[in-house]
Amino acid sequence: MISAGLALITSMAAHSATTWKSSPWVHIKHLYPHDSGLIVIVDYKDENVSSCDNGARFGILITDKNYNVKASALMAAFSSQKKVLLRYDPQQTKQCEANINRFLVRH
Repeated sequence: MISAGLALITSMAAHSATTWKSSPWVHIKHLYPHDSGLIVIVDYKDENVSSCDNGARFGILITDKNYNVKASALMAAFSSQKKVLLRYDPQQTKQCEANINRFLVRH
């Protein structure tokens, strides 16, 4: 019974052990809404996770939790020329646009 509980706790800890990476505070240079979500091209690069636009392409998927809120906040930040700080999983599979988990908009 104790080993089963320990295994469950270990499994839960391993599942939630994502180490998030933060970009510096960056400007959004371009927005690209499309059927699958919203792409943002920023003045920051991480070619380990993003293979398009020299590593400067990030995005949120329409299936992500709180997509409407996230997309609205990114569009507002772009329109008002506010800087954003992106948080993403640096271990995600490299693709054209790296998936953003969350972000901050600078006041």
